[in-house]
Amino acid sequence: MHLTKSSRLSVIGRRGLFTLLSCFVLTLILASCGAGKGHIRIKGHFKHLGEGELYAYSPSSQWDGFDTIQVKDGSFSISRPATDTLLVTLQYPNFMQTTLVAIPGKTIKVEGDASNMLRIKVSGSPENKLLTQYRELIFHKSDAERRKIAARMIEQHPASFASLAIFSEVFLNVDQIDCVEASRLLKLMQHAAPNRPQLKLLSNQLTSVLTNREGSRLPSFTAKTLSGQTVNDRTFSGQPLVISFWASWSTDFSSPLRQLSSMVRSRSVKLNMLNICLDADTIQCNNVIRRDTLRGYTVCDRRHFMSPLVRKLGLRYVPGNIVVNSQGVIIGRDLTPDQIFTKLGYSK
Repeated sequence: MHLTKSSRLSVIGRRGLFTLLSCFVLTLILASCGAGKGHIRIKGHFKHLGEGELYAYSPSSQWDGFDTIQVKDGSFSISRPATDTLLVTLQYPNFMQTTLVAIPGKTIKVEGDASNMLRIKVSGSPENKLLTQYRELIFHKSDAERRKIAARMIEQHPASFASLAIFSEVFLNVDQIDCVEASRLLKLMQHAAPNRPQLKLLSNQLTSVLTNREGSRLPSFTAKTLSGQTVNDRTFSGQPLVISFWASWSTDFSSPLRQLSSMVRSRSVKLNMLNICLDADTIQCNNVIRRDTLRGYTVCDRRHFMSPLVRKLGLRYVPGNIVVNSQGVIIGRDLTPDQIFTKLGYSK
């Protein structure tokens, strides 16, 4: 996609979580005899965790949703149809995340202690062992040291799917992108695996994020709101605008938008708001809008991370935002509501 900022370093942010029903018969079969060809299966167990739930999602269209996984006696299991290798992110109740490589026909195992979610171990394939090794290497390291370790891992394993996950976490879904280093490492991976579609998506995402960075003009776009109204960049011409990326998967994913709506109402400021919901359906999205009385226009095309509008604007993680001044220039990204007001010159 993901979200303290450290917990957003993953995909996309906290990124977030779709809903799609699995076939019950196949699930029962897979539970007894392994993942099965054409399916991926993820099993896990956490010490010191009784019952609860976590989310699983992937930006791939093959996953096509966010799943809520029930944890019982510390254990969980999920099976999904897939024909290609996917990067899947598990999001825990404390908003920390683990990205793993899910491979059709293989069962990926996740083990850890609920009291220390930074030391999660993932096994079941060489790619996941490499990711676990990487996490051990960066444990208790500074951000600068983590970037060096990440770059070295990608250089040594440019064709590995683990490098895709590391690249997204360290060089793409971050507040300050090192354009030169990100481009260099992406080219290494593209040279090692020139036909990998995930690399094309990463390249497009990097281009979109850099195109929509601070100081750039907001690109032209057109979207249809939940109420059926067509809006575009000209709709907001001459007025400040905040574009928010949010979801209803968790309170945390909608709370910044809810707080911003409350601040706009209480302070009577003129601020346009375009709220892009990444939900799998519009029902829950509408429920949140009514419950929290969210302001502004809301777009939900049910295409999640694959939404053309989301991809054009360069999503890094959820929740996130783009702050645009009255001249149509982007003056900030992924700011807190207080930071947004300060950027726009509104008094607190």
